[in-house]
Amino acid sequence: MIILNLLFMTSLLFCVDGENWEIFQGTEYFINLTAVASYKNAEKDCAALHACVANVKTIEIYNFLNEVLNHKEVTCPLFIGGMRIKNYNKFQWNDGSEVSVPANIWFPGQPNDLHGTEDCITMGSNDTRSYLWHDVPCTDHKAGYIREKVPPSPSTISRNQTSQSDILTTTFYNTTHATSTQANTVIIIAVLIAIFIILLAACSAFVLRCSCKQKRKKEDKINLTSVIVSDPAVFLDAPMATFQGAPFRNRCFRAGVHNLIARPSLR
Repeated sequence: MIILNLLFMTSLLFCVDGENWEIFQGTEYFINLTAVASYKNAEKDCAALHACVANVKTIEIYNFLNEVLNHKEVTCPLFIGGMRIKNYNKFQWNDGSEVSVPANIWFPGQPNDLHGTEDCITMGSNDTRSYLWHDVPCTDHKAGYIREKVPPSPSTISRNQTSQSDILTTTFYNTTHATSTQANTVIIIAVLIAIFIILLAACSAFVLRCSCKQKRKKEDKINLTSVIVSDPAVFLDAPMATFQGAPFRNRCFRAGVHNLIARPSLR
């Protein structure tokens, strides 16, 4: 037992990060050999890199990772993304799907849920290089982990760029449209103000003209009266063009004045 513990501690000392991501079926995998204190720590590390603890859902993925680990001669246990469903002897991946793999992927006698605390899964252990699965405690169990990330496809990048371009175009259109609408509103208001000023000036001119006409008629009447009273003969003998104003040039009016003067009472 002491020898096994020494082997395990030695394996942890030599667990260092791998250098490259391994790609299989469009998914990238990274073998993190640095031991973490718990499965939650592995999840946090992965989330910081927009990744997750690997979901080894198929025998093909398992065989691929098995070859990678053999090639790297890994001797550390590695967390993968499965966790036990509480009160059941079943596991589910971190995306919620059920773990369903051939029984021979598990190490003989596993999963055994020793002491009722082994809710996580590691691939491999400190005393074997078979990389078969073991159920282990999620906390207080130092292990590395396998990180999984699906890289964005060119079409996704293109869609994102197109979406950003559409947003910018829409924003520019809305801004331009709003500016154009405001400009049109200002123009309409200016035109209405100009029309109002023109109408006001026209009304003022009309009122002034009417006032002048009334004043002129009044003055004509006063002049007519003064002329007739002072010297009717001058009015009757003068040419019509001598006196300004319609009443003086009106023949009927002049004839009426002549008749009035001809009366005995006016002599």
